[in-house]
Amino acid sequence: MSTTQPTITLGIDTHRDTHACAALDALGRSLGMRGVATTPAGYDELLAWARAFGPVTHAGIEGTGSYGAGVTRVLRDAGVLVVEINRPDRARRRRRGKNDPTDAENAARAVLSGDAHAVPKAQDGVVEALRILMVARRSAVKVRTQAGNQLRCLLITAPAGEHAILGRARLAACVARCLALEPTAVPTLEQARLRALRALARRWTLLTEALAELDAAMARLTAVAAPRLLDQHGVGPHTAATLLITAGDNPERLRSEAALAALCGVSPVEASSGRVTRHRLNRGGDRQANNALWTITLVRARGDARTQAYVERRTGEGRARKEIFRCLKRYIIRELYPLLLADLAGARHLALTWERQRGRRGVLRDARTRAAGRAHLRVARRGAGRHLRLRRLVQRRAAPLQSRVRQPRGLRAAPGRAARASSLNPASVTRGQLQSATRGRQPPCARERRRARPPLMKQAPGAPHNPGSFAGVAARVSVSTAVPNASPTV
Repeated sequence: MSTTQPTITLGIDTHRDTHACAALDALGRSLGMRGVATTPAGYDELLAWARAFGPVTHAGIEGTGSYGAGVTRVLRDAGVLVVEINRPDRARRRRRGKNDPTDAENAARAVLSGDAHAVPKAQDGVVEALRILMVARRSAVKVRTQAGNQLRCLLITAPAGEHAILGRARLAACVARCLALEPTAVPTLEQARLRALRALARRWTLLTEALAELDAAMARLTAVAAPRLLDQHGVGPHTAATLLITAGDNPERLRSEAALAALCGVSPVEASSGRVTRHRLNRGGDRQANNALWTITLVRARGDARTQAYVERRTGEGRARKEIFRCLKRYIIRELYPLLLADLAGARHLALTWERQRGRRGVLRDARTRAAGRAHLRVARRGAGRHLRLRRLVQRRAAPLQSRVRQPRGLRAAPGRAARASSLNPASVTRGQLQSATRGRQPPCARERRRARPPLMKQAPGAPHNPGSFAGVAARVSVSTAVPNASPTV
């Protein structure tokens, strides 16, 4: 009779402060319910509680990209296969009601039945860095647009003189003129209008500077992470970043180009009826990625000869503009899918990835930093080899002197050259000690002089104490040895 423990499947309904958890066995029997806090101690408690029933193999989690991000990372580190759970069926929820333990149990049953099979995003690489920058950029664009619209509205309702002076120019010129306004001892209405216009102009200017900084950072990251996408016609840094964010850091989420098309909302949806056979637009999927594909299609329709010829041919067939653009977006997905996979696979091997360290704190390194570090390590190894040859030379010179020099009489006699040579520590010998220990002998040959040259390995201020670590070796070597063709450490 088999004594192996049954595998356990977890279902987790995530919230801000607590998570509702349910454990099921392989046959779908409920083993228990538990609520845990959204803290590291709570996650450890969850793992200990679940492993008491048996080995945990799968976990279905709602909201792996929001409230469930922390528990998703912990379970992945523990070797549990995490599956993304979509929201429950609304019709079933209306019939049977809703509470947190029921949602957790339904999440576990969705994993057991195979209804849920979506792979959550890794959120540990350069794509996650792009997503964070994109979140800040979208909010800045929204607030700046709102400030510009409010400024325009205030100018429309202003007196005719102010409207003629300030409201007829472009928005940037209008903002520059509003920044120069100075409230004076004028009536209350005029003073309030001037203060509001200047405040909105300042806000618009600050957000414009913030957007320029975010765009520059995103352009640098996209140039490193998606060089193949950027080479395509109509693909810019923002559209490439949006497609990367939709795909995620782990390219294994995308099973085929059809899966990517459905994820971006450009897969055709059949809308046939009777004798009419047609497909309509897909209004699902990631709408940001769909907008990026629409931008690429619009740019190509204006400047790409192949796209213009296709639009003319389909227009002659009687197709509407929406249908033509839907087909073009599907063709663009087919073209960009292999390039996107290649860029995501290449981003994994770049040094520009989040490396997991203590407490899963990410350290973002540039590829040039690692190249320079390898060069420093090679120089350090060469210096260590010279130091080893120097130690052997000291030992060879000290050995014959011990056999030729008399031993001193008495305990207080001054030590001779042999005693001085034998008392040297080969690990810390210097040039002066070497010369004093071997004074009186014939000078060594030129080859031995080169070998006896001590390495210039000085301790850099603030360098780590451990001499064997890579950081300590690189810090000692970098202060004295120039590395050819190596970029400075970022």
